[in-house]
Amino acid sequence: MRTFNIVRGSQFPFERYITALAKFLDAIDYQDENFSYAQCVESLRYVYHQTAKHFHQPVEKAALNISAQRLQAIIKTSILVTVYCWAKCSLDIMVGLLVYFAYIIMLDDSSDVPSPYMMTFYEDLIEEKSQKHAFWQRMNAHLVTLLRHYGGFCAITVFRSTMDSFRAIGLNRKPSEASPD
Repeated sequence: MRTFNIVRGSQFPFERYITALAKFLDAIDYQDENFSYAQCVESLRYVYHQTAKHFHQPVEKAALNISAQRLQAIIKTSILVTVYCWAKCSLDIMVGLLVYFAYIIMLDDSSDVPSPYMMTFYEDLIEEKSQKHAFWQRMNAHLVTLLRHYGGFCAITVFRSTMDSFRAIGLNRKPSEASPD
């Protein structure tokens, strides 16, 4: 049986996993009708290029200050999940989602959290002032476009979840508030 290392000293039973997965899919009579191979490749290519194009804009490059190699790694990390999980969405919505996920990953990787620029985040939001933090400036600009594809309830849920994610990332950087360490 073929195996590969996941953690030092352990072996993953790859063939047994694939056999069990195939049996499960047969048992539920699963038929993947999302994409043909050609459609999948076309979708991945389009979503990748449009996302890269978004982040190649001068305003994005200046605000986010991220290397091309890191950006490429972030896009590659998220593109398969985006294209396969939202297979029934239009390609432009997939691009919007991938850009959104890329922003979240960049934020999570950022050393600028918590930031002094976030001290007036909620006041600025309520008073409709521009955000001071570069991430939120770019995320807000993107969210306006992305959330147009959704109804009010879904849009406010995505926005609230985005703020919750930002807060959680900040808390995880403060061991005294987020963990017993």
